[in-house]
Amino acid sequence: MKQSIIVFLVFILGSCATTYQSMGGAGKLYYRQVSDSTYVIGFRGKKNTDVRVVNDYVVLGAAEVGSKLGFTHFVIDSLLDKSRKEVFNTGSATGLGNTRECRNAVPCCGSRATTKPVMRAYKPGVEIRVIYSKEVPKDRHLGMFVIEEVLSALKSKYKQIL
Repeated sequence: MKQSIIVFLVFILGSCATTYQSMGGAGKLYYRQVSDSTYVIGFRGKKNTDVRVVNDYVVLGAAEVGSKLGFTHFVIDSLLDKSRKEVFNTGSATGLGNTRECRNAVPCCGSRATTKPVMRAYKPGVEIRVIYSKEVPKDRHLGMFVIEEVLSALKSKYKQIL
């Protein structure tokens, strides 16, 4: 009984955020449904991906999802910066570490410096909340897009990558 509950929870939680597809090796697009016509679309770039590419890909992803759902327009209702900085340990420590050995007349060494080679990476990410419609939206939002125009412009712009 306990195992079936765990399997059910994993299934339910796993279905909340859908990974859509990889966009040209630049990162990962995902989306989740909030209501009948409202979705959250996000894109996580790989290290040092250009922020403009991330922004274009999230809008392109929103257009593709809307097109598959039969909508003609969408508006960006909100935007959330999901960028992050990461530090990676790229090797093992060098040096002798802490030692308290005294030899002959040499003063105690104390603490010798150790260094760990690290690499810093910036991973841009953005999440937008979009509201889809089958006609020109009347309310004021951050941006209104015609799905076919977005698909045409951005697929043409990134044709070598997609």
